[in-house]
Amino acid sequence: MVYKQGFVYKHELYVTTNISAIYKILIFYIEIIFLSLCIYLD
Repeated sequence: MVYKQGFVYKHELYVTTNISAIYKILIFYIEIIFLSLCIYLD
C-alpha cells in the first residue's frame, strides 16, 4: 500500500512537471510570435 501511494505520488509529480514544462514552452512560443508580430507590424 505504501509502495502504491509512493508510485501514485511520483506519477502525479511527473505529470505536473510535464504540464509546467509544456506551459513554459507554450508561453515561450507565444512571446516569440508576439514579438515577431510587433516587429512585422512596425
